[in-house]
Amino acid sequence: MTWLNYYLKRLSLTSWPTLDQAGLAFLQRRHIESIAFGNVDLLLGNTPKLNHDALVEKLLIQGRPGYCYEINTLFASLLNHLGLKTTLHMARVLLNKELVHERPRSHLIMTIEQEGQTWLLDAGFGGGGICEPISLQAGVVFDQSIDRYRLLPEQTLAGWYLQREINGEWNNLYWFDLTTAYPVDCHVGNHYAATESESIFLRDLMVTRIDGIQRLVLHNRQLSIRSKTDSSFKVISTAVELQNILDHYFGFGVQPDQAELLFKMGDCKD
Repeated sequence: MTWLNYYLKRLSLTSWPTLDQAGLAFLQRRHIESIAFGNVDLLLGNTPKLNHDALVEKLLIQGRPGYCYEINTLFASLLNHLGLKTTLHMARVLLNKELVHERPRSHLIMTIEQEGQTWLLDAGFGGGGICEPISLQAGVVFDQSIDRYRLLPEQTLAGWYLQREINGEWNNLYWFDLTTAYPVDCHVGNHYAATESESIFLRDLMVTRIDGIQRLVLHNRQLSIRSKTDSSFKVISTAVELQNILDHYFGFGVQPDQAELLFKMGDCKD
């Protein structure tokens, strides 16, 4: 079976959609529904590898979760193979109201040119990221069934803020510009995320995906399920419960001893 066949199987598709605006929106949403964002394997001691064969094996064949360097690298490879020209970029995550210059370029995203516009694609941000591509138009609101997003130009550094609406207020997710990121940039960012003691990916258990009009977010010992109109929260009480949640809600398994380790990591954090 070729890697494209494995990709189709992982996304529960029999053929690729036409890659117009609607087809790309469908494909990115299906990607986020099918391939969970998460750092489970990293917490279990497995440093992510970004070569093509390793990504195919982990994300497509084994059905494991991954983070931006893995997911968006493989997604870009797919889109390039299907005839699009993607350009990778490194964004600065701004979830806690930090200033742009206070944050490193640590998040991998991509853009494409289509229908006379530049589009932002991102299947690997995790909880709160865009579900579908959005075009680089200042202030245009994109309603994506779970959340609303917009892009605002940032003049000083000639970039863009991606914002998500939360309780009627617009909050920055990340800043980016159109500087090209090359494989060496991805490898440096991946190394930092996977080995630096201050990396959040080594501190907190995080797994997310979307399921139709719901967003599922596991953070340490808390599971949240949120739609535009409703939300629920569940505190996880045992390692067995955590193991079952990973399987039922996120579509992958861990061994009992691994579940125990992940459960202990969430102690006193939520």
